[in-house]
Amino acid sequence: MKKKNVVLWGAGITAAATIAGAVIMIQGSRGGDNGNAGGDGDGCRVVNAKGDVTCAGTGTDEPDSFKGGDRAKSQGPWRYKVVNTFVDDRDEGLMARICNADDCAGPDSDAAVGMALQNRSVWVVCHEDSGFNGGEPDGGTVWFKVLWPTDKPNLDVQVSGRENRYTAWMFGKYLSPSGHDGNISQCSDL
Repeated sequence: MKKKNVVLWGAGITAAATIAGAVIMIQGSRGGDNGNAGGDGDGCRVVNAKGDVTCAGTGTDEPDSFKGGDRAKSQGPWRYKVVNTFVDDRDEGLMARICNADDCAGPDSDAAVGMALQNRSVWVVCHEDSGFNGGEPDGGTVWFKVLWPTDKPNLDVQVSGRENRYTAWMFGKYLSPSGHDGNISQCSDL
């Protein structure tokens, strides 16, 4: 009788382990970091040494799709979303720069300090019309100062957070207010 109980108990443990393994495999295939550049289970990954990123998906652009009717609160930072960065089903991302002008002073002043992918949130401190169109004649000249995790030149995908201690500049053509009307402070007012 004891031998039969041991065999049944062993079979029960084997079945439970098999089920747990299957559940873990299914959950892993549905999302999680999985070592991709996006970090949200979005299928994004760096594809070459230049830091180009490619993401699975259709890449539909939704300009201003996050804009809300509510007035922006009086003090920032304010949440914005990166939009319109897909080109030929590949997320090119939005570069964060040290400077918002064409002729910045100092070494690495016009260098990128990372990038954010489409539909990712960035935290904006203020905006400024610098007169620089980012090399895009149809994109305007407004830049947004965002909270950023680093001030070191790089082409890595980064995540903007309210607690970041550095700032960087992002081209306004590719940012949409998230949950507010976008009427925020100019940098000269701060």
